[in-house]
Amino acid sequence: MNGHNRLVRRNATYYIRARIPDELRDLAHRNEYIYSLKTNNYNEALEKVRKESYKVDCRINFLRAIKMRIENGTLILDDGDIDKLVIHHLKLIESTFENKYDDIADGNFDTENLLVNSSRHMEQAKQECKNPNETPELKCVELYIRNYFEEIKNKRETHYKTTQLIGRLDSEDIAIIKDYSKPADWVKNTRTALKGLDKYVKDIL
Repeated sequence: MNGHNRLVRRNATYYIRARIPDELRDLAHRNEYIYSLKTNNYNEALEKVRKESYKVDCRINFLRAIKMRIENGTLILDDGDIDKLVIHHLKLIESTFENKYDDIADGNFDTENLLVNSSRHMEQAKQECKNPNETPELKCVELYIRNYFEEIKNKRETHYKTTQLIGRLDSEDIAIIKDYSKPADWVKNTRTALKGLDKYVKDIL
């Protein structure tokens, strides 16, 4: 249309319509952004479409950044992703407790499999440490995150945002902890959260 190539009109109402680049559509899960500018006045629509167009460009640039991280084999979790991971494990812990009343009462309940940093998991982590800066504790975090995503992918729980981003990748291709000598803040936060769950398991018995 005159004035802006993302401005369209439907039934006297103006809309912004922005095409998403082909290579980003698998991340956006759509072909375009289209929504009403809530006006039938051309001049007002022209002003609004410029502002909204900037927001759309920011979204597209964000998708490009995510795609670059995926292609570089780097996984980055935000606080919401870490919360989901912790809740996922907490549900497993609670469901296991609910089904083990007799064993708990008899003192025969084995909590090792519920602990992220159990002696068994630590031993496995030691065997898989290949980088000289790796520690078994960080390796346990990495192994848990890999298992977490594998489980979600197997259940096809696509409402998890992070699964939508990496679901098409094999877990072996994702560098969960890129630099073991200087783990990122999200890695430290995940490690702290998982330690908290281990403490919860130990304290509850």
